[in-house]
Amino acid sequence: MAALAGCLAGADSGSAPASDRNSSSITIAVPEGVSADGDVGFQQLWRLFVSEGLVARDVDGRPVPLIAESWRPSDDDLRWTIDLRPDLYFHDGTRCDAAAVRTVLESSLRRPEVTSLFPGLLDVQEVRTDGDLRVVVHLRRPSSFLLDDLNVQITKRLPDGSIVGTGPFYAVATSATEVRLRAHPRYWKGTPKIAEVVVRSVPTLRQAWASLLRSEIDVVSNVPADAEEFLRAGRVRTFRFQRHYAYVLAFNARRPELARTEVRRALNAAVDRDAIVADVLQGMGRPAYSPVWPEHWAYDGTVDQYTFDPSLVRATLTAAGLQPQDDAGPSRLRFRCLVPSGHALFERLALVLQRQLYDVGVDLELEAVELAEMDGRLRAGHFDAALLDMVSAPTLSRVYQFWRSPGDLLDGLNLFGYHNADADRWLDGLRFATGDMATRLATGQLQRTLLEDPPAIFLAWSERARAIGERIDVQAAPGADPFQAIAEWEIAEGITGPQS
Repeated sequence: MAALAGCLAGADSGSAPASDRNSSSITIAVPEGVSADGDVGFQQLWRLFVSEGLVARDVDGRPVPLIAESWRPSDDDLRWTIDLRPDLYFHDGTRCDAAAVRTVLESSLRRPEVTSLFPGLLDVQEVRTDGDLRVVVHLRRPSSFLLDDLNVQITKRLPDGSIVGTGPFYAVATSATEVRLRAHPRYWKGTPKIAEVVVRSVPTLRQAWASLLRSEIDVVSNVPADAEEFLRAGRVRTFRFQRHYAYVLAFNARRPELARTEVRRALNAAVDRDAIVADVLQGMGRPAYSPVWPEHWAYDGTVDQYTFDPSLVRATLTAAGLQPQDDAGPSRLRFRCLVPSGHALFERLALVLQRQLYDVGVDLELEAVELAEMDGRLRAGHFDAALLDMVSAPTLSRVYQFWRSPGDLLDGLNLFGYHNADADRWLDGLRFATGDMATRLATGQLQRTLLEDPPAIFLAWSERARAIGERIDVQAAPGADPFQAIAEWEIAEGITGPQS
């Protein structure tokens, strides 16, 4: 679904070359990961191992090299020269050179569904090559989002219709619930030490944990805090890291009862975010007050935040003319919220929100729907509010794509009817900023604008924990997602693999 999409989908390749490999294989379980949408859940995860972009993002939002080795702008910031690594190969054994990158970028520019995800591409006028390893991007106007969004996945379509990338693994077999990956023998960082990775969707967290403790699988992609101690007792390590997603109760600002700024601001003050982090996320997260990533280098930590104050909320709603309705129960405001079905954490989060809002006389009706249905209703505007897990970091282009009013982004991903002229002005200021000072100024002003006129209740930035069995020797930086270094994992000697 649009609110959860985080990457371009890369399809499987059944035609990758054979190579000399040992028999090492690991199995990763993705609980609650089945989805008809190829961009979320189980399908999203395995594609992260298959394809890569020109750049990656550091924790503070700064771009770092990936398959691009370096880059430099012209003096007027209208031309960017990008040098590729010399040892890049697609999974079919062909070179990933400047011509291949140019083809991908030009194709992306023609596809609105891509530019809505990567607004930094909107200002590209032309892409040229300068030799085999140099790409030159010409802009219509300076764009600070260009480098942010050069992580569009570089892939190649084969004659049989399959798609290959440059990542550490390639797919050799796919189904609705399982994908089998093999090591890319010409990966630019070196051939992965794990020869085969099986990524499998399982229905529930409990089933995944049990399989891990029985050594039927090696990794569970996501475990809650209350399972960590239990899993460690079974000689399983957990690795925590901050996600780039925030839990959000997004409003449909087209609804008359939710169109009023003072009402949306009052609803924000009705939510106890600390309690949500403690009781629902069990400490695996931090309160969120805006869509701007708190670790971003331009984040303004001096901007005020909402204070949890139910009595003030009641007074504000009363002043807005929203009196308790004795003949229809205690509620002074009633609206319906879409909640993704089949996801235990969303269900708990929705119930806590429902209780907190009820305490100030707001009746939040919950409607559980499948992700595909939720996507359709969001796009059609058939909702009052929706509980979402929205990518909003680590770059500011993520904020732009969801909350900028539709314009040259076509329909963009602002599915919520939110429009604020000041927010648009500061979002455009971010997009066209030249220099750190301009970016810092626009970021702080945007935070203040979204505090005064909130498009949603930003609830919490979440953490995630990967559970990995002792059979795997994991190489990962502290606080980083260990999946980012999967090409460097090894099988520990003397420990047998999953028994299936």
